[in-house]
Amino acid sequence: MQLVKSLLLKASIIFIAAPYTAAAGEIKLGIPFQAEDAMVSQHLNLGLAFQAYGDQNRAMTFLKAASLGARSPQMHLIPDLAIARIYLSEGVYRTAFPILADLYERTKILPAFGQSISAAALLLLAETTARNYDLNQLRATADDLMQFEATAAELSAAQDEIHTTGQYYLAMLSKFNGIEKLSEPLRKTLENKNDEKQKGKRLALSPEFINKSQKLLNERSINDVEDNLKSPVVATLLSAVVPGAGHMYVGRWQNGLSALFFTLGTAATSRWALQRGEKAFGATMAGVAGLFYLGQIAGATRQTILSNQNALKDFQNDIIGTYTPKSSLKFSPEGLTFTWQH
Repeated sequence: MQLVKSLLLKASIIFIAAPYTAAAGEIKLGIPFQAEDAMVSQHLNLGLAFQAYGDQNRAMTFLKAASLGARSPQMHLIPDLAIARIYLSEGVYRTAFPILADLYERTKILPAFGQSISAAALLLLAETTARNYDLNQLRATADDLMQFEATAAELSAAQDEIHTTGQYYLAMLSKFNGIEKLSEPLRKTLENKNDEKQKGKRLALSPEFINKSQKLLNERSINDVEDNLKSPVVATLLSAVVPGAGHMYVGRWQNGLSALFFTLGTAATSRWALQRGEKAFGATMAGVAGLFYLGQIAGATRQTILSNQNALKDFQNDIIGTYTPKSSLKFSPEGLTFTWQH
């Protein structure tokens, strides 16, 4: 109880006439305080406090209570955004996606406060689709980021970075589908980063963003990975000619050598037994050798397919884990802040 009171006391001033502004890499959110939603505001503050404290279960309880109890449309927005962020952090992408998609559709035509939520929801939506490897939706979300227009003055400082984040996601997508031209907008932005824009402003890109973007552009694409995949047909033929050779072809030397020695050993034993007149034992060993010979052919084919699948999955996870921007939703006495870092 003392912890709850402490958290509530620290959070109580956040959403009472909280400001909402934006800067490069961050969007500060606030929500108009309304007397009839005082309990909702209290639940919201507690939910965000527990989220910052690291207790996601309690945070989810209070945030859901705030969302369900809200009577004004605007009071739904912050708790829904925070709930989606928790689902995203826990890897429950299929649950986070519809919440964020609905938030974006509801808020993208609203003024100031609504647009701040819209921008945050769109950035979270891009992160969700990237981590879920939903390439079609990632393309659509990246396009929305690149076309995002802030009519609210509070978002003008973040608009350029929102646009470049869309270009960054397109460059990630180019690695996944092998379409290199998708990386051209980001490449052009990096090349022209010191040029004056039409609006008379300079595009401010952090050194961290520039370095990460250049590394992303220089990364191998799925085309390079596929060029180095092993052929199941070749593995099958090799195993048919030399037992175990198909396993060695995909780098499974221990399995390949075991298959080779076991097949040759059982075949040699069968021949030795037949030469000694032990027909029953010789026939049994010949059957064992034949079955193992066929099994190692099928095993080599299957191992090659699995090896290719693992190579593609490792490539996907490496790009997603290394280059997907990371977001956070934090609150302080100055207000609630959504940030994203490349």
